[in-house]
Amino acid sequence: MNYVGFLFKKIYSNKFYLFPFLLVFLAIMVCLFFNSSNKSRFDIVPWRQMNLESAEEFVKNVEDRGEDNELLIQAREAVAINQEILEYISKENWKQAYSLIIQTIPQESDSPDYPPEYINAIEQDRLMYQALEKRNIPFQVTNFPTESTLFLVWVVEYIFPVLLMVGLIFSLTQLFSGLYYQKINTVSLLPRSEGNILFYSFIGGFLFSLLAFAGLLFLSFTMSSILFGNGRLNYPIWSFDINSKEQYFQDLSKLLLPSFLLQILSFSFIVLFVYFATYLLKEKLLSLFFSLFLLIGSLLVVDFIGPLRNIAHLLPTTYFKSVTVVTGRMADNLKNYKISFQNGWIVLTTSCLLLVLSVLLTQKKFAKLASK
Repeated sequence: MNYVGFLFKKIYSNKFYLFPFLLVFLAIMVCLFFNSSNKSRFDIVPWRQMNLESAEEFVKNVEDRGEDNELLIQAREAVAINQEILEYISKENWKQAYSLIIQTIPQESDSPDYPPEYINAIEQDRLMYQALEKRNIPFQVTNFPTESTLFLVWVVEYIFPVLLMVGLIFSLTQLFSGLYYQKINTVSLLPRSEGNILFYSFIGGFLFSLLAFAGLLFLSFTMSSILFGNGRLNYPIWSFDINSKEQYFQDLSKLLLPSFLLQILSFSFIVLFVYFATYLLKEKLLSLFFSLFLLIGSLLVVDFIGPLRNIAHLLPTTYFKSVTVVTGRMADNLKNYKISFQNGWIVLTTSCLLLVLSVLLTQKKFAKLASK
């Protein structure tokens, strides 16, 4: 374990290793305040007030023209319902408010006259308010969350898959390439086997990745809690069942453990991949470009290249988006229903084992070439 300590001393003595994670934290804070500014526009009260004002204006215009028809009756009903909804919300009687909102959602979801996107959106709204009514909890803007628990999941879903992974690749490349001098692995001069060096390099890189992940999670949770309060672990999150091909809502608490486990296993893959890249190329910039191109590149382009969608379940980088995988939304978006938490574990574990085998075989081959 002295070698692991040596790696951490390198990190501690050079604060440049931590610079990428400082940038990630700043990005998280910017997003938190951006969410806060947008939340006021998309919260349930402004939306209901906007609906109320639109209905009142329509009623006034029709009455000014002296007309009296079915649309006017419907508009008057909409005014009354929205007023009642806002009254229930002001009294924090969420169950009654959601019940009335559900009544206002259109019922034409089965009509062939509407496009599938509209039908899905209507059904999603209905399921969401039914889930909220069942739990009888305050409404939160899931697209722009600020409360701690919901914001934490949002960070893991939208910020970590790219920004954190780029930071890890940058720092790990810096760490592992720093072990080489004129393309010679200085650690190999120590009385240690190649397998031993690989093992402790992995342990050091993995612990570093885990600490960065945990530190950013802690800071994100703490800052959002202090500024905007705690969320609810039973808040319903939109999900997709890959077996029944139907959307549903599940408690936020059910996403945390599987999402974090997939994320942690992704770190293992990244550490081994970057180690292998630096071992092969032995140049910092070349190793960095190679790792970023293959890891982050394949993560970003899979949404746009049709053939890659068909094999997305076999790509380890697919599971960097752990929350989207666990909710089933990635499988639905890519129309590849083999993407799942269980498959993610299999693919990432297999990929890690293949990387270990590749490193050991490459080390053995290089040793034979050096002995000739």
